[in-house]
Amino acid sequence: MTMAEGSTSADDAPTVIELSADQVRRERLEQLDRHASEHTAEALLQVKGLTTHFFTADGVVQAVDDVSFQVGYGETLGLVGESGCGKSVSALSIARLVPDPPGRIVAGEILFDGIDVLKIGDEEMRKLRGKEI
Repeated sequence: MTMAEGSTSADDAPTVIELSADQVRRERLEQLDRHASEHTAEALLQVKGLTTHFFTADGVVQAVDDVSFQVGYGETLGLVGESGCGKSVSALSIARLVPDPPGRIVAGEILFDGIDVLKIGDEEMRKLRGKEI
C-alpha cells in the first residue's frame, strides 16, 4: 500500500502540546508585546477633549464634556459612573456611531493607533470598525 500525495504517515502526525493557564497567559502577553512593538503610535487609543452634544427641541444636551484618556497597547480601560454620566455616548463617539442628528461631536480628537478617526471618511471608518476596533 502506498501513501497518497499530500497525506502524512503516523510519524508525521502533529505534536500536541498541553499548556497550563499560566503558560497561556504568558504566551498571550508575549503576543501582545510583539504586536505593540509593530505600532508607532504612542498609545492604541488617545481621546483628547472629547465633547459630544445632542441638539434637541428643548435645547442642547452636553452628554460628554472635555473627556480625555489614553489606552496603551494590551491595556484595558473600564468606564464607570452613574446612569446618564456619558459612558455610552463616549464609546459611541469613539466608534463614530452617535446618531447625527441629533448628536454631534463638537470638539476633541480621537486617535486610534495613530489614525484621527474624526478626519477619515465613512468608508474608511467602517473598515476600521470592522477590522480593528
